Amino acid sequence: MAVSAIILAAGLSIRMGFPKALLHYQDLTLIEWITNKSLEAGVEQIIIVTADVNDGYPFKKSAALKHLKPYITKHSDRIRIIEGQSHGQPIDSLRYAIQECAEQNSILLWPVDYPFADVELIRNLFSHLEN
Repeated sequence: MAVSAIILAAGLSIRMGFPKALLHYQDLTLIEWITNKSLEAGVEQIIIVTADVNDGYPFKKSAALKHLKPYITKHSDRIRIIEGQSHGQPIDSLRYAIQECAEQNSILLWPVDYPFADVELIRNLFSHLEN
């Protein structure tokens, strides 16, 4: 079954004081970590939702393009970066992302501040979609 991963990273990170997507874990930013794990798990389409404002400490589309350049270069047909609605709720950004998903795909929703799912877990989840 084909899967689209939606990575929500449009929040303002006001309490954190730094864009969550750019926090480092094992020599990668969280956005790089999640993108890499999605690709390893065989996700067909990755949609990254970035901030649409400059308030707080947003993760902007320009930062996503910069930090994900190697992934985009290699997988340009699978990765799309869009702007969400930072002043709304996560569901508002999710609505934008769903419109970008391939209609026949299942959706894996992955908030940028929950990076620790591993490839085996994701593949296991995918295997249940086929049943």
